[in-house]
Amino acid sequence: GADVVKVEPLDGDNTRRLVGAGAGFFVTFNRGKRSLAVDLKSAEGRDVIVRLVRQVDVLIESYRPGVTSRVGLGYEDLKAHNPGLVYCSTTGYGQHGPYAQRAGHDIDYLAVGGFLACSGRDAEGRPALPGATVADSAGGGMHAAMSIMAALVGRATTGVGTHLDVSVVDGVLNL
Repeated sequence: GADVVKVEPLDGDNTRRLVGAGAGFFVTFNRGKRSLAVDLKSAEGRDVIVRLVRQVDVLIESYRPGVTSRVGLGYEDLKAHNPGLVYCSTTGYGQHGPYAQRAGHDIDYLAVGGFLACSGRDAEGRPALPGATVADSAGGGMHAAMSIMAALVGRATTGVGTHLDVSVVDGVLNL
């Protein structure tokens, strides 16, 4: 029942251009969403986001720590336009710490979070890789969804929004 507006770069989400076996990826993961192409580095693009933020309950971003603040779209910047905003930052390793600025992908997060040590071994003795994106889905996405729901319940009582820091590796560790 959510009205989701996905903000994409000016050239669109890269998964729109997948062919072959990956061709349905974009449609599968974006069904029912409205998309908007915005240049977040431009003043006009930032104005578009501010106008959207005035009307929304939740904003989810997945840049490395500090990126949104550098372009004027961090939580501190946007809560002035919507004090009830629930702003969820999803990162691989959290906002702080020695890995905060590292790039990562699902298998990296599974390894660092210890999941691969528990997943058995393949025929060559290497950690068995799962057939799905466990870290992104269950480690990051599920924890983000639960955190957002809890923040919305809290906001219903206080009227105040919050900034959520959801680390995929922390979610994997909990798995």
